[in-house]
Amino acid sequence: LSALLISSCGISPQKGGVGNFRAYPSAGARFPIEIYPIVFRSSENLKSGLYHYSLREHALDVLWDREFTDEDIDELFTYPWVKRAAVAFVMTAVFWRANNKYGERGHRYILLEAGHIGQNIYLTAEALGLACCALGGTRDKALEQLLDIDGVTESVVYAVAAGKRA
Repeated sequence: LSALLISSCGISPQKGGVGNFRAYPSAGARFPIEIYPIVFRSSENLKSGLYHYSLREHALDVLWDREFTDEDIDELFTYPWVKRAAVAFVMTAVFWRANNKYGERGHRYILLEAGHIGQNIYLTAEALGLACCALGGTRDKALEQLLDIDGVTESVVYAVAAGKRA
């Protein structure tokens, strides 16, 4: 999980030790995307639950420490195979971060940014020998309720499930 997060949407030191850079581009360096990993099954290193990725600290903020049943996962995602995943990365957009600079065009830039992060998850998962799949089938209202966001000023824009290969 750590490698997937740092490589797909984290901050890495720049070569030469001067400054840092993010693993993905963002129009105007607005960075409107927030990452919420939902860990479906506990491991010896991480409990199942809902987390927020704090990229500046490369750490997970625990939002909910809980087990997810297959029925819980069905309430969040439309695809039955998501239950076999270890984690789902839910991306939300905080719209004002892009829109206050770019207006309506900010929405397009947000979707591009989420796509860049999703692509990085795919590339990192492949390098680690993991499976992943983008999810168009999210139940947005249920996810927004779980994340405690309003669906207007911050809303789900993309999700990717990842885990061991079948």
